[in-house]
Amino acid sequence: MLNKKTRIANLIIIIIFTFCSCNYADIAEDVKEISEINDDNVVKITVLGKKTISVKKDRIYDDIYGDFLDNRWNLSEVDNILFSLKGVWKVDKYVGFVDSSIYFPDLFDLNDNLEESIKDELHNDYRKKVENAKNNIPEIYFSIKEYGGKDTDSNYIYVNGIYDSPISIILSLNQWNDNYPAFVERTTISPDFVVDYPTLYIKFYIQCSEDNQIMKHETATLVITADNRFYFLIDGAFYSLKNLN
Repeated sequence: MLNKKTRIANLIIIIIFTFCSCNYADIAEDVKEISEINDDNVVKITVLGKKTISVKKDRIYDDIYGDFLDNRWNLSEVDNILFSLKGVWKVDKYVGFVDSSIYFPDLFDLNDNLEESIKDELHNDYRKKVENAKNNIPEIYFSIKEYGGKDTDSNYIYVNGIYDSPISIILSLNQWNDNYPAFVERTTISPDFVVDYPTLYIKFYIQCSEDNQIMKHETATLVITADNRFYFLIDGAFYSLKNLN
């Protein structure tokens, strides 16, 4: 009788185990499917091989301006981006210049109505800009999350050891959103190199003193690409950066 009861109990356990196993398999498959769907709806970019930022696509797309995320970041994401760039950086070497059709709006959509003399003048101006950028590398250095006597948790960029600049962070999914003249400070489109998207742009400002002592602010941009390129972009010129740490 005991053996019979034991066999019945064992059979019940086997049935329960089998039923639970089937349910577990179904749940596991559901989790896998959800995970795969989530991956399809997430854009990931690893900043200089360090922190990986994952952003849901529904946060990025804008019906008017297209596929980019502009300043809609949480504090954790901002910290991850900036800590990946932690250190003191110096503008190093000339790398390239934005495409002429982006730098000069009149060249963006060349047509037969634009006189050849005007085209030539704009192209000459462009060549002068490129030569000037090559021969006049900016004497600029800046600190991110690391500078003596300052708060290392600050979400600012400390420029030339003088002042904190606020930042603006933009994530762009493809170059088609960065090829308009208005976006000369937010582009990687250059005849000198090709980069992989998505791309992060961190915009800040540089203070420049003029002869009349009036302070001028010029926009600079840090360009971080999906293939781990890191450039300093100012007035259409791209420069490489040297880590001084």
